[in-house]
Amino acid sequence: MPHSKYIKIIANQFGKVATVTTTIPNGMLVRVLNGHNVEKPTQTSIQWGHEAQRRHCEDHIGRYINHSCSPTLRVDGCLPYLWSVKDILPGMPLTFNYLENEDNISTPFVCNDCGFEVPRETECTHYKTSCFKV
Repeated sequence: MPHSKYIKIIANQFGKVATVTTTIPNGMLVRVLNGHNVEKPTQTSIQWGHEAQRRHCEDHIGRYINHSCSPTLRVDGCLPYLWSVKDILPGMPLTFNYLENEDNISTPFVCNDCGFEVPRETECTHYKTSCFKV
């Protein structure tokens, strides 16, 4: 897998999370999901594909890639690929924005970035207006 050998699962204040052990530049292919597809979304699956071709993959590393309103990854629309959307430094959590990727959130939660409940109808503007802007 592209950069999978640089992915490490660690425990932090939010539970177990996927991080990287080396810098991954913006725009790089970070992971190809290689788990098994499940019929319905779960708390640990990642949705990929478009419309009639949607899949939900249970991946042994993907299950530790969490939500962020300011994510480090994006899920490819057509293929089970995870791409970096910014430079990812060693120790940074691997995250993607569930609101941009998932049709259904199987288990509601409060976002650790903005404090808003997910799922919700609106986009988070926290990172667009705050000093935390990336």
